[in-house]
Amino acid sequence: QVSRIKHAILHRYLPAWARILGSSNQRLCYFDCYAGRGEYEFEGKRVDGSPLIAMRSAARYVTAIPNRMMTVVLIEKGAKEVNALQGYLEQFRPYPRGLQVHIARADSATLIGEILGQVDELAPSFFLIDPYGHPLTIPLINQILDRKRTEALINLMWYRINMDLANPSVHHLVDKLFGDNSWCAQPFMNEGGKEREEHFLEFFSSQLHADFVLPFRIGFDP
Repeated sequence: QVSRIKHAILHRYLPAWARILGSSNQRLCYFDCYAGRGEYEFEGKRVDGSPLIAMRSAARYVTAIPNRMMTVVLIEKGAKEVNALQGYLEQFRPYPRGLQVHIARADSATLIGEILGQVDELAPSFFLIDPYGHPLTIPLINQILDRKRTEALINLMWYRINMDLANPSVHHLVDKLFGDNSWCAQPFMNEGGKEREEHFLEFFSSQLHADFVLPFRIGFDP
């Protein structure tokens, strides 16, 4: 259900982002930092994962608007998932003119760090980030956001983070997310319920090098 909600947001937002940024830029980039297999099961049916949602959006974009290009970078660490993803992408071949697709079997944090270190300037870029479970650290996210014309959709799994805040044996995971242990001294560590959630989100947002942060909460039945 969490993936379904995230993908519904991506499905609606990515075309609008491409249309707006593409009005004044010839090339756009989309980075899926945890691509997965490409499809997954929801309520007994196979549905599109984030890579296929992005591919459909990108293909429509470059087909509808002449002389526009979009590069889609799909990053996945698992060999089986990469093989499955390559199979699902066959339905889009031959790729429309202007669409470039790169599937990278790699650790997303390592690869994104290498790309940012080698490329002086990115085309306007959209990053899909799951920072918990498969984290990009806030310092690395900030390297992304420090580039001009970049956006990120960050999926924060509060129920999991909340459990880890209360468990000293996994505090190293939270340290990894923030890049240090400054979070330990924040007021939310002595709070509970909705107050704790809101103050954690405020602190998380304050650590981002973003001109605009739009937080939104989606509740679901565990």
